[in-house]
Amino acid sequence: MVARWELQVPVVHRTPIPEALAKAMCSLAWFYGWRSWVGVTVLAFYGAGRLGEILKCCREDLMLSADLLEPKDKPCFLKLRSFKSLHRQPARIQHMKVSDPTACRLLHKVFFRLPLDALLFAATHYQYRKRWDILLDVLGVDPALRLTPGGLRGGAAVYHYRAGRAINDVLWLLRLRNQQTLESYLQEVAALNTLATMSSTSRSSIKEFSSIFPFLAA
Repeated sequence: MVARWELQVPVVHRTPIPEALAKAMCSLAWFYGWRSWVGVTVLAFYGAGRLGEILKCCREDLMLSADLLEPKDKPCFLKLRSFKSLHRQPARIQHMKVSDPTACRLLHKVFFRLPLDALLFAATHYQYRKRWDILLDVLGVDPALRLTPGGLRGGAAVYHYRAGRAINDVLWLLRLRNQQTLESYLQEVAALNTLATMSSTSRSSIKEFSSIFPFLAA
């Protein structure tokens, strides 16, 4: 019955966000002063997390390398108290890991001095999405492409897969138990070339802003 239903109503995956676009949006948001927006977006992409789970977290849940008196570019961890599979497995707490050195330095810049009881993003989901749409509009991204925050996690999976990480490593990063689910997803979306469908003006803007990303933490 499930197979027949899937034939009638095929699964439609969210379009994965390319790394260049994620970097460009964060760079543009930084100039607008939306520092916490940048922080949670970096966590969602480089930590391969669901944005809704991250927006529920406080500073206390984020372990920065500087908290452990280590260099700022060492891996960071985010403890998730609420996650999608909470009631389907014995573990009551999961965590995300961000290993990218540039991303870790940026997270330190944004969150290190935040009070422990403060939310990482002290606004609503609507406010996050509103800023997301503004940034895409400024970059000239066509709304018809349907690039939503839900594509950050998928973008992370594709990014790590293209970088040569083993499927098992990507599986652990995404906190998935079924390898077949990840393999079928990557087979569908890993070869998508979203940037190629954009206008030359939009591609140029994304390239310029993404090149600034490594310097934000400075």
